[in-house]
Amino acid sequence: MTEFTDLPDSELIRIYLDSPVGSLNRCDQEEALWEYWSRIIDGNLSFEHDDLVSAIATGLYGVGNVVGGLAKSDLIPERDVVQVLDMVSSLGTADAEWGRRMLRARAMVIDARHGHADWSTSALRSLVGKGLGWAVLEVLPTLRCSDAQYLVDLVSGSSEFPKSIKRKVREWRP
Repeated sequence: MTEFTDLPDSELIRIYLDSPVGSLNRCDQEEALWEYWSRIIDGNLSFEHDDLVSAIATGLYGVGNVVGGLAKSDLIPERDVVQVLDMVSSLGTADAEWGRRMLRARAMVIDARHGHADWSTSALRSLVGKGLGWAVLEVLPTLRCSDAQYLVDLVSGSSEFPKSIKRKVREWRP
């Protein structure tokens, strides 16, 4: 088995973009995909939009995690979020669902930043889900007091969030 953490970035890209050949298989491609993109998510590399499009086009297991990690870390440029969501949605795999959830949440955060969000109770409820604590914390300061209190109550009563997120949300003050 290849030790992917020691490979240069260019080799990781070659492995996950190439069809499985020789000693490499689909699992190796998936491992290379994750290793390369986790370097980006961790802030060690930058990327171009075309690189992400190519990664999504592979359809490899783990693409949803890659896209979700990028969305959660706010690394996908605002102008590209909707297009990336469309591409990931076209995969239709269960693996991509996490990425779709993170991208939808990122789109809501972007709308909130620009004052374009319509915060109905159903929209606020959609932020109450596993892995979306980051989105709640980013949206909270943009809400009217009554909406913010509604979201605080939702999060406080939810089993989807760790105690650390619940504490931060309860401590939040406008």
